Amino acid sequence: MLFEFDSDQRLLRDTVRDVLAKECPPALVRRAHDAVDRHNLRTGSDDDQYRSGRLPDRPDP
Repeated sequence: MLFEFDSDQRLLRDTVRDVLAKECPPALVRRAHDAVDRHNLRTGSDDDQYRSGRLPDRPDP
């Protein structure tokens, strides 16, 4: 079995990493996740919200 990426796979991996680093920095992802957590605490929602892909309209300030 070959466990190493070939050149095309490495290129795809690096491209996705670059795009995500630019468009979705860790701080932005954490804020969005925290907003969902606060929304769930306020509304009493459970993990069904995560599975359905529903997010609050906008995070609280």
